[in-house]
Amino acid sequence: MDVNRAILPKRKLKMKAEHQDRIRTAKVPGWFKCRLFEASEGRRPFGDRALRAGYADAGEALAENLHRILDREKIAAIKKWSRDLERWACENIKRFYELIPASKRQVFIEGFRDGLVQRGLINPVVTVVEEERPAPPKVWLKVVEAD
Repeated sequence: MDVNRAILPKRKLKMKAEHQDRIRTAKVPGWFKCRLFEASEGRRPFGDRALRAGYADAGEALAENLHRILDREKIAAIKKWSRDLERWACENIKRFYELIPASKRQVFIEGFRDGLVQRGLINPVVTVVEEERPAPPKVWLKVVEAD
């Protein structure tokens, strides 16, 4: 018995099959299709065992191979859009971005952002939780003459 049939209901199996058909027929490079299949399965082969894989890995792979897909001007424009990478992805890498399920797009963008940071294309986003201010210095008064 197929493991997927035992775990997933029929509707989910149908959705997964449709998603994999969309990946197969998409006009994207083969390496990206492989990453998407691995992400949809949740694992990728590694010798005699399997490693966990997800849509964040696909995002990192896309960032790693961005120079193969886009020209230098569009890649340089990423710095301006670093706060809104999802919008940039919709406009510039639409055929890749549309293959990501809507529920996994945020994870994909996080992986894409991590890949861009690793390659030095954007600066890391730092979130300040609480600003710590040092205590003011003590003020000493010098008394010269007292009555």
